[in-house]
Amino acid sequence: MVSGLELIQKSFTQALESNNVKCVDPQAGEAFDPNLHQAMMEQPSDTVQGGQVIQTLQPGYALFGRVLRPAMVVVAAKGSGAAAGNAAYAAAPANGGGTYDGQA
Repeated sequence: MVSGLELIQKSFTQALESNNVKCVDPQAGEAFDPNLHQAMMEQPSDTVQGGQVIQTLQPGYALFGRVLRPAMVVVAAKGSGAAAGNAAYAAAPANGGGTYDGQA
């Protein structure tokens, strides 16, 4: 049963490729391109710099360079990466935060 489904998927993929439908499947570390990718999540990363793809959740497809479905990706938050650290996500200093006026 599984091998039959794999053959159907392979046949379908070949049919798409023969009609110039290209798979858009960005790898980790590629720059996020809003024309080809849809950011589903943004999270800090120690492995890639901010604004780069961390993971592809679902590949996209393009026909003659026109996007049929964007690739759904997880993007590294700005300020992340090995060089920058995760300072944007660090806890705020405990300085009291200001005053509260309880009278309105």
